[in-house]
Amino acid sequence: MTIMKKYFLHLLVITATLIIYSCGSKQQDTESESDAFDNAQEEADEVSESLEGVIYNIPSPAEIPWLLEATGVEFDESLTNGYSLVDNYKTTFDVSALNMGIYAADLGYLSAYDKTQDAINYLTSMKGLADHLGVASAWDVEMLERFESNLGSKDSLYIIIEEGVENADKQLKNEDRSQAAALMTTGSFIEGLYIATQLIQSYPTDILSTEDRMTILTPLIRVVLEQEKSLQALLKLATSVPQDGMIVQVVKDLNGLDATFTELDIDEKIAQNQTDELLNDVTLRNLANQIAEMRRGIVE
Repeated sequence: MTIMKKYFLHLLVITATLIIYSCGSKQQDTESESDAFDNAQEEADEVSESLEGVIYNIPSPAEIPWLLEATGVEFDESLTNGYSLVDNYKTTFDVSALNMGIYAADLGYLSAYDKTQDAINYLTSMKGLADHLGVASAWDVEMLERFESNLGSKDSLYIIIEEGVENADKQLKNEDRSQAAALMTTGSFIEGLYIATQLIQSYPTDILSTEDRMTILTPLIRVVLEQEKSLQALLKLATSVPQDGMIVQVVKDLNGLDATFTELDIDEKIAQNQTDELLNDVTLRNLANQIAEMRRGIVE
């Protein structure tokens, strides 16, 4: 489990303990405070065990971009959110957190495809957004220098990007801003899925035969379909924080996305050897449209 996921899990355990303890105190006046707290701690430990798998299943910002690069699909610069737009997101903390996640995934996408100068431009712009969000040390000059000195190593860049997000996440948690941390995670997940689904949707239909085209796209489609469990984990994460501000719409959108994945019935089709019903354009059209609409609500 990464550092970021451990911090989030720790925070949720503390929060769950306090909530359960508070409820127990109101409902059972005759119970001693010590017994109430012990019971609350036991229940919180159960929450911890169940959430450990949840947090583990959420991909890091650079994970989906790296998977895309591994499929051999070509890079498409138009799918990233321009770094020159960063000042548009220095409004509320909700907006900043969501778009910090968007840019983290874009940075991963650029790095996976060796777009080094663009990646440096994004990292520099992200520093300004981090300053506004109050997590400046997560994307500081030292990180930029490390990034520039490791441009020849994708593995190192992956680690540096993940460390930056983990540090930002840690700072937000230390300041009791778990909601902002969840929004940042959501932003990076949605951007990764957006890039993947748009690559599928925009792939030329008049160059190759349908069979050859699907042969090329199948690995990319699999990357998208395999995110169902990650989406469910993210939804649990998003519903575990205070439900006010932009998180309310985020949860609504994630629920809609989850419903579309459920309709695909991926596990059953795989079990029945009906994967051909999944590996086609029509299957992913609604999914791609939903993701694009959610992403539009974040960046525009």
